Amino acid sequence: MDVIPLSKEFICDKSLHKVMEVRLRELIIFSLISVIIIISAISIPIVFSQDQSASNIFLAPSGYLPISIPTTGSSASFTFYVINDNPTSETVTIYLNGNQQGTLSLGPYSYKSETLSLPVGKNVIYVSGQSLIVNVIKVSSLVNGEVLLNNSVGQLLIKGEQGASYTVNLTMAKIINWNASKEALTDSPVFSTNMYYVYSFPINLQAPFSNSSFVLIKVPPYIPQGLYYFFSYIEFYNISNYNQVLGYLPFFIFVNISYGLNGTIVTSNTYTSNGITVSFTTFNNYTYILSKYPFSKEDKVIVEVIPQSSSLSKFITKLMNYSVSIPLPGGTSGSAQYYGSNNAEFAYTNSSIELKIPEQYTGSSFQLNITYVTPTGTISTGIIPQITTTSTSTTSTTTTSTTSTTTSTTTTSTTSTSTTSSTSSTTSTSTTSITTSTTSSTSSTTTSTSTTSSITTTTPTTSTTSATITTSSTTSTTTAHISTPLLIGIVIVIIVIVIIAVVLLRRR
Repeated sequence: MDVIPLSKEFICDKSLHKVMEVRLRELIIFSLISVIIIISAISIPIVFSQDQSASNIFLAPSGYLPISIPTTGSSASFTFYVINDNPTSETVTIYLNGNQQGTLSLGPYSYKSETLSLPVGKNVIYVSGQSLIVNVIKVSSLVNGEVLLNNSVGQLLIKGEQGASYTVNLTMAKIINWNASKEALTDSPVFSTNMYYVYSFPINLQAPFSNSSFVLIKVPPYIPQGLYYFFSYIEFYNISNYNQVLGYLPFFIFVNISYGLNGTIVTSNTYTSNGITVSFTTFNNYTYILSKYPFSKEDKVIVEVIPQSSSLSKFITKLMNYSVSIPLPGGTSGSAQYYGSNNAEFAYTNSSIELKIPEQYTGSSFQLNITYVTPTGTISTGIIPQITTTSTSTTSTTTTSTTSTTTSTTTTSTTSTSTTSSTSSTTSTSTTSITTSTTSSTSSTTTSTSTTSSITTTTPTTSTTSATITTSSTTSTTTAHISTPLLIGIVIVIIVIVIIAVVLLRRR
């Protein structure tokens, strides 16, 4: 067999081999580093810009289900509400399809509407950690009209009370471009609400829409103080194509539940144990207890009040999930789950709980034990030693120094509704006070004198405007933070790429 020797032209020099290998490694490393830079440049700013969330901020409607709205043009106007269910002012940023649209400033327990122009197609609205998908569909004919709630167009505000039921008269008016032979009517099967878990019942409006339907709302007993909403909508669609929405008529019902609590107690009675700080005071026939500790609705909180009077029994309040019977049309009823109390009015934030208990159950001298049962464990203050609560003369001002002289008992509690101006700052306040004799209170900015016996009680009211409070003690600042899972993922990718790069360089 003949052997054909290879020419030197076909034999690759080993040194050239190594050079090519090194260059290939360098190219791979450069590519991997470029990928890291691109991923970081894209993902981190998005997380920073959109992962801004404030506690107890609600987007209404919620993103429980996507919403479809029709238009005859290239875009459609869409109105939604942002609700601040906090005793402090909040500022939130609104995003549409990843682009910032502006900010909203909301006062304590208030709401504000916002209208955006949405292009045809899928749109994502993002506010304070919550997102809502709105699909804009182009149609040739659009059905328009109004939803009337007790004769109010589109929205209704109810000043509610815990444990009460409310009936809202619902009708439709000014229906335009509706053709009974081509278009059908339906109502949303789901009420979006922050009062209890989602439940549904039929509205049953029929043509010619002059008839009335009733929306039945049951406020559970001892529900937390707050601003609640119910959202639904009437929808018109094509009989021959049920996926083609021809009309979208939304409506909102707001229920304001106020106990006069604002997360602040003016008192010298403060106790700290196991990281839980408890303050309490008694005035105007009520005992107010403020517990400062991280809180969520996943927690069960047990507050034991142990009166020192032999004529009074232990008073136990449990904050946890309960169920309530909801009346439905036709005489039937359903049940809904909600977070509340068994016997006390209360308010909460993500860092505190405030309770309002009639003094007849606590007396003026008592012990306390507050227990948090959380998904990660149980923590308790233990029994707070007997402390006799005495009403003290205190004055809340916007400065750091306050002196008071009094000849009898005066109690002042600051809440968040009326406006008081001073030379150093502006704060939103109201007072609940009892004055029994002449009291002189002075500070570096304000002086108040009372010579008559009076009782003034003011509770927070809901405003549809955006009142901005600019005091350091009540303003809550929303800060951006990186989503933990995404950050971990980015770090892992970077570590893996660095390891690969090191291995390749060592082989060099």
